[in-house]
Amino acid sequence: MMKKIYVLLCAIALVYFSFAQAGRWEGTLEVSGLKLDMIIELEEQVEAWKGSLDIPIQNVKNMDLADLSIQKETISFRLPEVPGNASFKGTFSEDFEKLDGMFTQNGRDLPLSMERRDISVDPEKLSTYTNLIDSLLNELNVAGAGIGIVKGGKVILAEGFGYRDYENKKKADANTIFAIGSSSKAFTTMGLGMLADAGQLEWDEAVVNYMPDFKLHDDFASREMTAVDLVTHQSGLPRHDFMWYATDFSRAELFDRLQYLEPTKSFRSTFQYQNLMYMTAGVLIEKLSGKTWEDYTQEKIVAPLNMKRTNFSVNESQAQENYALPYRTKEEEIVQMDFHNIDAIGPAGSINSTVNDMLNWVNFQLELGKFEGTKLIGEEQIKKMHSPHKTITSAGMGSAQFGPTSYGLGWFITNYGDTYYVQHGGNIDGFSALVALLPKEDIGIVALSNQNGSALPSMAVRYAIDLLLEKEAVDWYKPNEEKEEEKQEEEKPKQIEGTNPQHDLADYTGIYEHPGYGKMEILEKEEQLHAQYYKFEMPLTHWHFETFQGKLEALEYEILLTFQTDKSGNIVQLSAPFEASLEDIIFKKLPPDLLSDPDFLSKLAGDYKLKDMTFTVRLDDTSLKLSIPGQPTYTLVPEQDTTFGLKDLNGFSVAFTIDELEEKATEVVFYQPNGTFRSKRVEE
Repeated sequence: MMKKIYVLLCAIALVYFSFAQAGRWEGTLEVSGLKLDMIIELEEQVEAWKGSLDIPIQNVKNMDLADLSIQKETISFRLPEVPGNASFKGTFSEDFEKLDGMFTQNGRDLPLSMERRDISVDPEKLSTYTNLIDSLLNELNVAGAGIGIVKGGKVILAEGFGYRDYENKKKADANTIFAIGSSSKAFTTMGLGMLADAGQLEWDEAVVNYMPDFKLHDDFASREMTAVDLVTHQSGLPRHDFMWYATDFSRAELFDRLQYLEPTKSFRSTFQYQNLMYMTAGVLIEKLSGKTWEDYTQEKIVAPLNMKRTNFSVNESQAQENYALPYRTKEEEIVQMDFHNIDAIGPAGSINSTVNDMLNWVNFQLELGKFEGTKLIGEEQIKKMHSPHKTITSAGMGSAQFGPTSYGLGWFITNYGDTYYVQHGGNIDGFSALVALLPKEDIGIVALSNQNGSALPSMAVRYAIDLLLEKEAVDWYKPNEEKEEEKQEEEKPKQIEGTNPQHDLADYTGIYEHPGYGKMEILEKEEQLHAQYYKFEMPLTHWHFETFQGKLEALEYEILLTFQTDKSGNIVQLSAPFEASLEDIIFKKLPPDLLSDPDFLSKLAGDYKLKDMTFTVRLDDTSLKLSIPGQPTYTLVPEQDTTFGLKDLNGFSVAFTIDELEEKATEVVFYQPNGTFRSKRVEE
């Protein structure tokens, strides 16, 4: 009986030793005046111990401990990746709360003392934090949210707040699907990094060498643009968002139209946030991988990270259970919005995900390319993504607590005090998000919400950082409150009262086109003009002279469209302020479809006589040709009504007069710099 009790006590002791030695140990190694924080993770497996070493200041993460041996109170291991035969031998204290030993490198012994660190957060403080999130939802009129926190590879919080469906009071949870908007950009840079890791892409190679059809308005930028340039917002282009946000162009069409978009800065001179270049980065992935951006990202990133509820389209979200509806605030009321499909611009922001899925993504980032022990990408690629590539501002993130801000590859980078801070937010119709990393502290935070343009994700992340770093909490809500009070309404152009449109409403109607932005149609409905620009229709109200105001009630968006005439008083184009940093985008009025209809054009063809000279107008396929004795043949270019210009002859045009009864033209009027001349049809 005594022998059995002795064996049992020994077994209990062995279990105690195992639990006592496992866990996280932190200490500081001083080398030539340089202090290196070191973190050791120890884990007992079935047949042996497993351990890893982090040195945050040197970006060392998860370095395997070789020949790891733990014998009750003693520990030893080697670091074969460190030069100089680096190794460590140490002894645990009796209570297993401290570890003292000697770090050896190049024959030199350096004392290293470490202490056990519990990475969990005080439950009371965590409860205070979650109560704060609930309060912020009410204060900021947010329908719902999902918040997740990981520290040291362990999930500290994964929870839903408020409602995914506000009207029906369906609660959000950690598996609720939210749109993450531009937080998707880091997935696109990860895809490029994986191609670089596989030798299929050189970050600094000209994009045109991979995609010969890549063309921008700026020829120099077209030739020299690299993958790094694409994803660091230094193309010289402003946002030009309206040409993808409002249209139904495919990804291929958007790519082809890039050449018609004007830059506002010279190439590589200035940071200008640019979604279309991220779309182009997605096209580059497609060219190199032979797969769509969606399929490649699913196969290489989403599936290996076990992100089972993550998708690439709001259409896919709505086909699943437990997805969040989009909302906005109107007069302090929570109002549902429509989902907005942005599949074409997907690589810049179409991913939808959950807190639980995004925590896997965050851990993968913090583990420098490993997930659950499997290496998916080299750590040098991750470090490249988390390193500054383009300076943005001298001031940091709108708050004195943050240092200067730079942009990495799909991430904004700054310092919060002395803490290295990597993050990227996202906003798309009815959703706001923020994904944040503190790499050296091994902390990641995800904040998702189904509220348009909400400050909640930013506040939730900042309050969480203060909690996790045990900093004195900043009142992040108060600065936001002050900012809202200081916000002034944008100054509108001055309206001149007492004016009227210079033309009949019917004269404004027609189709107007820009080679990049596409077509806008002006319609007349019930004695009011309407502008139809792809997905959006706006009633137009006269503002003054030739300017009309359009309103999109659903987006609380207003725009002034101005019509311009030629010297004859004909309306030939309209201008739209679709890009704030540029002069208005010019849409030129297209001739009516009738002027390219062969049946109609045949009514204009024939011989006409001007004084003693006879000339001929003939139909050639879908265009008219003008033949005058002793002169070259002219091509007639449709303009409007029955007016045609003469190709390559500025200031020359002809207008046909049609007899409706005879259903043919009876007269041609020539307009040219030296006068106006009338000619009559020669009857057969």
